[in-house]
Amino acid sequence: MGTILPEFSGRRIRLPDERRRHILREHPYMDDLWDELAETLLEPEEIRRSNSDPEAVRLYHKWYYGTPLGDKWVCVVVKTFPDDAFVMTAYVTPDIEGGDPL
Repeated sequence: MGTILPEFSGRRIRLPDERRRHILREHPYMDDLWDELAETLLEPEEIRRSNSDPEAVRLYHKWYYGTPLGDKWVCVVVKTFPDDAFVMTAYVTPDIEGGDPL
């Protein structure tokens, strides 16, 4: 099933249960950052194209103080299609990642 998250433009982004499990398996600290993940989609400070799939994958970034790993960017990676979009993964990073800004 999963969760539907609103994005700043009004688009609805899916967070499938399988992707939630992937995020927690690869980045267990994200268990404390679900609200920040949702907020990053609603109020991103920077969105970049993916270097590996610049046409369809977007990296949403928002800076947070005091994450479980310190002051970092939350990065939410979203795969987009004309009629759909879903969260691929999410993690914290010290630097903005990806390619060209949007």
